[in-house]
Amino acid sequence: MPEHFHLLISEPEKANPSVIIQALKLGVARRILTARKRHETQEAEQEGLWLNPVPQHIWQARFYDYNVWGARKRVEKLRYIHRNPAIIVAQQVTTQAADNRSLLPMAEAAKQALGTPETLNVVADAGYSNGEQAERCESQGIVPHAPANRAINNQGDGTLFDRRLFVYDEKPDTFRCPAGQTLGRRQLSRKDRGVMYAAEAQICGACVMKNRCTSTSRRWVTRHLHEGALQRMNQRATAKLMRLRRCTVERPFAVLKHVILGNARFLLRGSDGAQIEISLATLAYNLKP
Repeated sequence: MPEHFHLLISEPEKANPSVIIQALKLGVARRILTARKRHETQEAEQEGLWLNPVPQHIWQARFYDYNVWGARKRVEKLRYIHRNPAIIVAQQVTTQAADNRSLLPMAEAAKQALGTPETLNVVADAGYSNGEQAERCESQGIVPHAPANRAINNQGDGTLFDRRLFVYDEKPDTFRCPAGQTLGRRQLSRKDRGVMYAAEAQICGACVMKNRCTSTSRRWVTRHLHEGALQRMNQRATAKLMRLRRCTVERPFAVLKHVILGNARFLLRGSDGAQIEISLATLAYNLKP
């Protein structure tokens, strides 16, 4: 950004870090003022204008420090500096309250803006978790990296067997429960976009582990229609990659919201007006020095 810079230094043994910052700011300010005065003097002589006094204030009176403890934090901050500023290649105003329908359209827009590369890696947070769109992304050479947004185990207020203890076998399309019984495919839930599996009611009723598994006649397990894509997307979303996403994405969003737009609200009415405003704000961000 044009109004600040990042400096990563080791703490000196004798000098105070604020003294180092002061000396750096003083030297840079002198050079800026000298170059500006020379430039403005040349312009005034060419135009025959009166030379206005050069303002002497360059730096803000304050700066923000952050103590970096440990190698991991040091690498994280260094990568943040190297990847800042970022370039916004695609944006779109939406009336959707959630992000889980935006993974595919934004990934496609980014791929087109980048010249349609053969492969494109897309990193997003859990709000963009969408198995169907993740599968369609993979078919277009777009590799999504995002944590799968899973529901919390609420079987018996969390006291019964967790859903993860039921092992899926892809070839026969069945689940194996903790007691070793087979749960076959029973129903298709179009509303939840999942397939429901269960064992025979008499098998569950005679099971010695039933009290730890379900409070009904038999235990039902649901598998998402695009479970494979969700699992692949979740496995790619490593902690290291999500830290990279945070360092790369969150700052441009904050600058757009609080610096360029000012009051963090759109001033124009309607989706068309909002789209015009965010497009201009994005253009301003990308044109910054």
